[in-house]
Amino acid sequence: MFSVLLYCKLFPFKKLSVYSTASLPFLHKDRLIFNPNLIECYKNQFFINFCNLVDVGLPELDSRTATSAPKKKPNFAKKLAKESSYTISYLISSCGLSPEKAISASEKVHFESPERPNSVLTLLKKHGLSRTHIANLVRKRPSLLLSNPEKTLLPKLEFFKSIGVSKAHLGSIISRDPTLLARSLENQMIPNYNYLKSVLLTDERVIAAVKRTSWIFLEDLTKNLAPNIAVLKELNVPQSCIILLLTHFPEAIMQKSDEFRASVSEVVEMGFNPLRSLFVLAVHAISGKGNKMIWARCYET
Repeated sequence: MFSVLLYCKLFPFKKLSVYSTASLPFLHKDRLIFNPNLIECYKNQFFINFCNLVDVGLPELDSRTATSAPKKKPNFAKKLAKESSYTISYLISSCGLSPEKAISASEKVHFESPERPNSVLTLLKKHGLSRTHIANLVRKRPSLLLSNPEKTLLPKLEFFKSIGVSKAHLGSIISRDPTLLARSLENQMIPNYNYLKSVLLTDERVIAAVKRTSWIFLEDLTKNLAPNIAVLKELNVPQSCIILLLTHFPEAIMQKSDEFRASVSEVVEMGFNPLRSLFVLAVHAISGKGNKMIWARCYET
């Protein structure tokens, strides 16, 4: 049971807007609160208050006792608990995570000061990320809060801007796959962009492909994509059809080379003309387990 001192710290009498979770059913029962979201808000505030309260103030020791008592070394467990509670509180209040998600994320990131995470959030907001985008990004990759904003994150954000990615689309792209902000710009992303640009010819098509499959900037394109394009060229598939497949269905042409070659052979056996756009659409239709199941049902009928 909470002590009086602990209770007073959690629920100051002057802050009448904050209630304990124990009081919420009674408030709801007496029809003082009707909005479930408001109840959830109170719960989150209770959780934040609890996380911030690691050390309850203790009465001062008598001076004689204090001088005679040996000094104790800092308690590592208590320090770790304090750091964890601060991190959880920050993830809830500043990043928009639910208490459950904040606890999970706190297992992967710890900080005692808001200086670095605040600078990261400021940079992300400046580049158009909404609170929802930030919550998704932090939930998937909380360690980004400790990244160097100027050296690690800013160059990648500026790279996306330089190729024409709008602020509206940038948030959805990197929040869907925050790994984009963790990979090497010089060794991974720029080489992939240059290769894609050589095939798709325009930045607009590159952006369209990235929006559909963000890991097109993360994979080694020489491993599967380049050999798969070579397979299509062996059959004299027009460049326009290759562009169509890579722009709108990049996951189909980026599958493992042996699987892609098998799909192409199957489409050829079905009698599709490699010179027509229906050929690459058929390749997409039988690529992946989900598409193959749909194709099998349609083809049987």
